[in-house]
Amino acid sequence: VSLVAYFTSSRKGANELKVAMAAMGAVVERVTGYLTAAGGYLKNLFTVGHTAAAIAYREEIDKLPGSMQDAINKAIELEKRSQALRNTQRDMTVAFAEGRAQIKEYNMVAEDVTRSLEDRLEAAQKAIDIEKGLMAERQRIAQEEVDIQKAKMALTENTEADQQKLVDLEVDLINIRTESAEMQTTLGNKLNIISQQSAAAAQAEADAIVAAEKEKQDAYDA
Repeated sequence: VSLVAYFTSSRKGANELKVAMAAMGAVVERVTGYLTAAGGYLKNLFTVGHTAAAIAYREEIDKLPGSMQDAINKAIELEKRSQALRNTQRDMTVAFAEGRAQIKEYNMVAEDVTRSLEDRLEAAQKAIDIEKGLMAERQRIAQEEVDIQKAKMALTENTEADQQKLVDLEVDLINIRTESAEMQTTLGNKLNIISQQSAAAAQAEADAIVAAEKEKQDAYDA
């Protein structure tokens, strides 16, 4: 009872159980591959003869990557990567919400015409920097999920569901890039507008100084 409680009630135990099940799954998958190849050999033995059956058997065995231990090690590695990815995804969910909230706050400052141009320019730049950081991490996480799925598919025969999951993950990765690109474009346009306003204000101030100096010079000459 204590052992069952450990594996089912604690997060650490649950993760360890998943690792063990991944290893067991790799063993079952490899044994199934051996049995399938053996079954094919027996069928071919009575239909096409020993030589052709042996060749077909070897071809089926060669399709199985590495040894049994290699398959177990890879399955354990992928399960641990998956667990680490899930932890990162949970952290990213919070970080993304906080980051977008900060972007909204900085965006409000950037749009506030009662604030100085320097403050607005600084706020717009901070919003872009936060979005770039979020995009880079979200893209890294999504790419890791794609890579893990591809690695899992390389270990065994793939079903239609496996292929569809990979397609969905790749689409999610593209959507993240597109969404962030659109956000950065919007923020970048705002930054450019404020920069132009700042440059225009600086030019107007410089022109005013030049005009005042000219007025003084004209008065002195007169």
